[in-house]
Amino acid sequence: LEQYGVLFKLTSKPQLMYEDDIPGDMQKLTGETLGYVQELVAYNKFKAGANVIYTNGATRAAVNTKISLPKLRQAARTLEANWASKVNSVIKPGPNYDTSAVPESFTVFCHTDCNADIRDLPGFVPREKYGSAVKAVHDREFGACEEFRFVNSPLFAPFLGGGSSTTTGMVATGGAVDVYPMLIIGESAWGHISLKGKGYTGISPTYLKPTDKNHANPMGQFGYVGADFWYTPVRLNENWITRIETAVSLLA
Repeated sequence: LEQYGVLFKLTSKPQLMYEDDIPGDMQKLTGETLGYVQELVAYNKFKAGANVIYTNGATRAAVNTKISLPKLRQAARTLEANWASKVNSVIKPGPNYDTSAVPESFTVFCHTDCNADIRDLPGFVPREKYGSAVKAVHDREFGACEEFRFVNSPLFAPFLGGGSSTTTGMVATGGAVDVYPMLIIGESAWGHISLKGKGYTGISPTYLKPTDKNHANPMGQFGYVGADFWYTPVRLNENWITRIETAVSLLA
């Protein structure tokens, strides 16, 4: 387990003179940022798995091709060969007009920059066409294609400039293609561990008022808002996680 924390500092002036509840806003931001921190810790752990497929070439440095169905199918073949279970159950079409069925699926986690290329895949079904009474994997799920359901986030950052120097039509940084990891996950492929126990819920908040005077703050001029937690993610089965490293098309 490792300790992670978020800490904001404020002075007595906004607490004494501002109409807005600055400490309250900082407490809200603390909660949101803690979620981002935990998400990034988990993402960086899981994207470092041993199984990787490149959309072209044999190394990351050669990548300059967008995602395709054959590469997704290759990832599914790898997972199926290792007895990975599908994460999501079948979605049947609803009674409403223009709804579509979605088979049992693996979950795919990707950056928001990948949206356009994924929507261009043959047979892509946007989330709004799943049918009625459907529970999405996550609020950020945006669609499905064959046996894959896609969840995006701007937190799932690419390897900037990690790909080919032949950048034609692809997003690039510093003259080289940005390489985006797409994680294809089977059921029970990973786990999360946090510290909990008697009198400890997993998150320890901090709120030291600026107006509270002590030896370190004798004039009551500054305080802190924050929280910390203990956490570690773990890859439980390398054979049930596959990473596709892909380029992303320019939208110019």
